[in-house]
Amino acid sequence: MYLEKKIGHHVLKDSVNAIWLSRMTAQDSTFVLPDGTSDIIIKATSSGTKIFLCGVMTETAQMTTTETKEYWALRFNPGYMSLFFKFDNIQNQLIEIDQLFSERLEIEDLMQDPIANSNRIETLVTNQLLKSIDEAEFKNKTKLIQQYSQVQFGRVDLFSKELGVSRRHFSRNFRKYFGYDPRYFSKIKRFNKFLEYTQNHKTQSLSNVALECGFYDQSDLNHTVKEVSGLSPKALMSQLYNT
Repeated sequence: MYLEKKIGHHVLKDSVNAIWLSRMTAQDSTFVLPDGTSDIIIKATSSGTKIFLCGVMTETAQMTTTETKEYWALRFNPGYMSLFFKFDNIQNQLIEIDQLFSERLEIEDLMQDPIANSNRIETLVTNQLLKSIDEAEFKNKTKLIQQYSQVQFGRVDLFSKELGVSRRHFSRNFRKYFGYDPRYFSKIKRFNKFLEYTQNHKTQSLSNVALECGFYDQSDLNHTVKEVSGLSPKALMSQLYNT
């Protein structure tokens, strides 16, 4: 089971991509792909509830469980996790952050039924996030991340000049906010477009898909999908859509 919805808190509407909930039972398996985002993940099992920060993934993961697990999670848009947490170099890592949540015991109780209690969990999590920010600084950095999000890898020099900073300064700040460099960001944007497009166009030729999704050609599509997911486009579509 997997559900996804928009966040209700308007202050965080630019920062948060979605709230998602999932339930896995014994022997369930899931295929997780890099998408450039990071998450706060609350996981409830028979042994208790834990809260994690999931850093940006740059590797595909296949997960199988041996017990029932309930998940409630908040997915940040690319770059925005850095406005609330100051961890460095947490790519492909889960960091336990229970101690940062003053209402973690109430969250644990609510995770007995995360679907019914989702709005209350969201309120507790977002209130904790808002405690960690300075409003003026938050607005300034939100604007900066929005600007950085427009960059294309081939135009980094031009883009940094438009912002009045050196290429080195731009790249350093980009990695600090996003957790990866502009080159990977350009790839992950096109990769996500590929995933979105092929959901509804599974039978189109890869050459047409490449053009529709902003790749130079089919070879560029093949190379990017393989670099991000570890699979060829056809193998990935087979894995995702059983085609």
